[in-house]
Amino acid sequence: MVVFKELQAEGFGSLIDKMAFILDQPGLNIIRGKVGAGKTSIPSVLCWTLFGSTLKEKSSVNTWEELRTDTYAGTMASVIFEKEGSHYRITRCLNYKKKIKIGDKKMQGANNLLIYKDGELDGTRNKSEKQTLIEDLIGYSFDLFKSSVVFGQKMKKIIEETGPQKKKVFEEAFDVGFVNEAKDLEKDELEKLISARETLDNQVDKLITEADSKEDLYNDALENELNFDKDKKDGLKGIREDIKEHTKEISLIIDMVDVVGNTKSLEDKIITLEDKQEKLIANNYKHDKLRDKVERWDKQIIDKQKILDSKARICPECGQDMDKKHRVERNKRLKAEIKELNLKVVAENGGMLKHQKKDTNSIKIKVKETREKLKIKEDKISQAKAYKKRLPRLEEKLSILNENKDKLEAKELKIKSTKYKQQLKKLDKQIDTLKIDMDEINQEIQIKEWLIKDPLSSNGLKAYMFDSLMAKVNIALEEYSRILGFQVEFGIDLDTHRKDFYQAILYNGIVVPYEDLSGGQKQLVDTSVAFAIHDVVREVRPTNILFMDEPFESLGVDEIETIEELVETKSRDKCLFLMTHHESFNPRNTNDILVERDEKGQTQIF
Repeated sequence: MVVFKELQAEGFGSLIDKMAFILDQPGLNIIRGKVGAGKTSIPSVLCWTLFGSTLKEKSSVNTWEELRTDTYAGTMASVIFEKEGSHYRITRCLNYKKKIKIGDKKMQGANNLLIYKDGELDGTRNKSEKQTLIEDLIGYSFDLFKSSVVFGQKMKKIIEETGPQKKKVFEEAFDVGFVNEAKDLEKDELEKLISARETLDNQVDKLITEADSKEDLYNDALENELNFDKDKKDGLKGIREDIKEHTKEISLIIDMVDVVGNTKSLEDKIITLEDKQEKLIANNYKHDKLRDKVERWDKQIIDKQKILDSKARICPECGQDMDKKHRVERNKRLKAEIKELNLKVVAENGGMLKHQKKDTNSIKIKVKETREKLKIKEDKISQAKAYKKRLPRLEEKLSILNENKDKLEAKELKIKSTKYKQQLKKLDKQIDTLKIDMDEINQEIQIKEWLIKDPLSSNGLKAYMFDSLMAKVNIALEEYSRILGFQVEFGIDLDTHRKDFYQAILYNGIVVPYEDLSGGQKQLVDTSVAFAIHDVVREVRPTNILFMDEPFESLGVDEIETIEELVETKSRDKCLFLMTHHESFNPRNTNDILVERDEKGQTQIF
């Protein structure tokens, strides 16, 4: 049972200063005050603190600006209650600038929603999760609380709600929401099962892929084992051929380098031939030079001899006639010159014999041939050097080939197919196990789908339970109808597909639409419905309070007396707070609470 103890508020509507209101006041408590005094603020604070909503839709929470004092700090309200031996405090703030002190701890007000259990702050951070926790603690949603704990004027009555909304409230009142919860749980379980099946599907696919890979490895290993000797023999044959080829290539390179030698002999021979060629050219040059001199002297001798033989009287030099004396002297001089020239010719002819002209073509050819041989040898040496550079790589490769040959010769057959076969067998077993699990999950999924679709559907268990539990309300309504003069009946039409919710109001044996009733008649119907729902709800969700706001509105004297009787009866085992501005309502053994507004517009509770 939830036992509400105290209600506190500050800065809520016309409740500006700090206010503390004791809720645990057994019996009938009459909250009196004129219209507009702020009586409804008390249950409204209670609802806003618990649910974040006020009784009157769209009503203000923060105090109107024109009513705020200089010390106004925003809205803060608290509800204190006990349940199952624990002490709870719910505090809700709206634009609250002060800090809240609970014991030794201080918390920032702001727009916080705080839940304390036995003095310890609940660690839930998300506001919607906190709200769910509060509703779980007290056992009421806002709609059910309004319909069974707080009954007030200008509030939308349960009878005026739409069919689906009525159904929702009654489902919560009868606590048959467990069917919905069960359905939601089954849906959650179904989602988990589907997710688990997808996980298993992925695992099976992964294992099948791995098994295919292992099977390939197994087949390869088996084939390698069967072909081991042949592969080893073929491998050794190929390596030996490579070794032979590399060894031969290395030997050829070494032989080539040794045979080629160097170019010194050819270079020396070219030098010798070129020296000889130069000497021949020099000899021929001297011969030609001597020959030119002799030819020139021979020509001079001929020319001088012609002068002697011509006996000319004219001087060839001056062109004058010469006498005999000059002619004798000239001839004598010419003969001497001829003699001298002949001696020179004889002497140079001897030199020509010494430097006889020789042919140089043959030696040119020999120089050319020797140079060609030198070029060929230089090319061979360059090629040999290039091949020689390959020797380290060839020798290294030969060494690797010999190592590979030794390893292959020492290689023994390793049986791997057995290992892969065992691994493949293990994977197949895992796949079979997972498939069995999948079959079990598929069976569970089928059961869950059947439960959701049939027993837990709107056409199933809930509809029949709802129809049965609705009878309790109708029994209570029948009792009230004897006093109030109206009979109200609620039910579920099990013959319709949607299992529609219906209500009927009987007055003098005639079904009357609620909208056609007078204000007073509606008030009597609303009161009977509120009391009936409260009677049923208290069996499932017992609480110590009941609020009734202006239950006498639009009622005549006789109806008021009837309501007075019901109220007195209802207040015997709970804290009933009845708000009214009727001064004539004065039942016995009541606790009167006066609500007034002062000159500043602030609600005061006495």
